[in-house]
Amino acid sequence: MYSYIIIFLLSSVKYVLGVGYALVVLDNTLTAITMVLLGSVTGVFVFTLGGYSLMAHFRKKYNVEKKVFSWMNRIIVRLKRSGGLPVIAILTPIFLSIPVGCIASAIIYKDRKKVLTFMIVSVLLWTIVLFGARELFGLNLKELAN
Repeated sequence: MYSYIIIFLLSSVKYVLGVGYALVVLDNTLTAITMVLLGSVTGVFVFTLGGYSLMAHFRKKYNVEKKVFSWMNRIIVRLKRSGGLPVIAILTPIFLSIPVGCIASAIIYKDRKKVLTFMIVSVLLWTIVLFGARELFGLNLKELAN
């Protein structure tokens, strides 16, 4: 029971750790996939919607006018031109953490549904890739861990 909670929490914050722990601890692949997906999708919702709430709070509280050529605006423009939301979504589960990717997407893009859709699809694709590789190559991480 505790392992399910740990997998859920790890997957909601750092996806790779949740997947790794699920692969080592759980024997049933379907249960592992379910727990990882539940945790990661919950994390995507919490951190994306939390990112939008956080931005609204700071905009209301500080009421700061944006500089036209600030260093943050330059980074945002460069990121949008070099791939934008699809690139952030693909990088989020594996290389970035779910909170960092979701909050960054919330800062850059105003469309909540689009951000949530891209992030959830990315998590689903990475789950298929990682667990599919386990099944395809017959990896048993419990033996490697011992």
